[in-house]
Amino acid sequence: MILYSFNIKKKRLRELQLFIKENLPNTRFSKEPYNVGNLCYVSLDMDSTDNNKINELFNKWHDEDTLPKTKKEFFGKILNILKT
Repeated sequence: MILYSFNIKKKRLRELQLFIKENLPNTRFSKEPYNVGNLCYVSLDMDSTDNNKINELFNKWHDEDTLPKTKKEFFGKILNILKT
């Protein structure tokens, strides 16, 4: 078992809890998550093999946060070209 600690946005805490329940049956919260500003500090006890699964969730969140901005910028540039 390893201790894995990180901060996530408050709105994603419920999604994390469901992901752990469905995909990581051996993973447990080592202490109750607590709020730090608009983030939640989370500490998990988990098998080292489960680390890859939780990183997939983090990668999904990263893509959700960054890809829409890129698409908006791309379409914004196209609209600016068409306006001129």
